[in-house]
Amino acid sequence: MADIRLHKIINARDFSGLHTTAGETIRSHAVIRSGSLFKATTKDEKKLKDLGVNLVIDMRTPQERLEKPNQVFEGIEYLFVPLLNDQKAGISREAGASIKGMSKASTSRQHFRDMIPNLEELYPAVAQDDATLDQFSVVLKKIMEWVIEDKGTVLFHCTAGKDRAGIVSMLLLTMLDVPKETIMRDYMRSNRYSNRESYKYLILATLFKFDTKLARLAFHVMHAERRYLEALYRYLESEYGSVLDFIKNRLHISDEELQAFKTKMLQN
Repeated sequence: MADIRLHKIINARDFSGLHTTAGETIRSHAVIRSGSLFKATTKDEKKLKDLGVNLVIDMRTPQERLEKPNQVFEGIEYLFVPLLNDQKAGISREAGASIKGMSKASTSRQHFRDMIPNLEELYPAVAQDDATLDQFSVVLKKIMEWVIEDKGTVLFHCTAGKDRAGIVSMLLLTMLDVPKETIMRDYMRSNRYSNRESYKYLILATLFKFDTKLARLAFHVMHAERRYLEALYRYLESEYGSVLDFIKNRLHISDEELQAFKTKMLQN
C-alpha cells in the first residue's frame, strides 16, 4: 500500500505492494482511493494525470456533492455513484462535517448524541439495503472494466476516504485474494489522516457541550476502527458464507470477471 502525496486531496493511496495469499503482488497505480476532490489544485491535477488517472468515481451523496463539488479537470471522466442516500448521516457524512455543525450552541446535548452514528451498526446495514448494494456493484464493475480493458487509472473516493472508500477497498482486496489482516491494516491507515481532524472535533464537542463522554463518542466516529469493519465481515459471513460469496452471488461478479481482474492487477 503506497501513499500518494497530493496537495489538497487527503487520504490518497493505492494498493501497490500488497501481497495475496498466493504471494502475488498488486501492481501500482491501477486503482487509487482518496478523499474528495473538492479542494484539489492544479498541482493535484498534474499529479493525477501523471499517474494516468482518467476516471474519477464519486461515491458521495447528492447533498455532499452539492455542498462541496469536485474540481473538474479536462481529460478526466467523472462518474457519480452515490452509495448512500442523504438520510444516512453516519457514513454518508463521514461524521466530521456533521459533528462540526452539531457542535453549535443551538444544538442540544441530546440532539448531538442522537446524531452521532453507531458505525458498528451502520457498516453491516449498508449490506442490507438492495439499492445500496446495486450501487456497490456498479462501482466494482466500473473499476474492473477500467482495469481489465486497460483504459487507464481509476480513482474512487467519498468524503474523507475512510468509510465508503474503506468498504469498497475491502471488497476489491478480497476479490484479489488479499488476506483479511492485510485488508484491516490498509483500512486502519486512514487514521494517519483523520487524527488531526478527530482531535479538533473532540475539542469542539467538549467546549460546546461540556460533555467529555459525548466528545469521546464523536472522536471515535472520526476514526477507522477495526470493530466497524469486523461488524461488516461478521454480517457477510453469517448471511452469505464468506465475503467472496457475497461479491459473487449478491454483487453479481462472475468467476470469469474475477479472474480477468486478478490477471491485470497481480504480478509475481
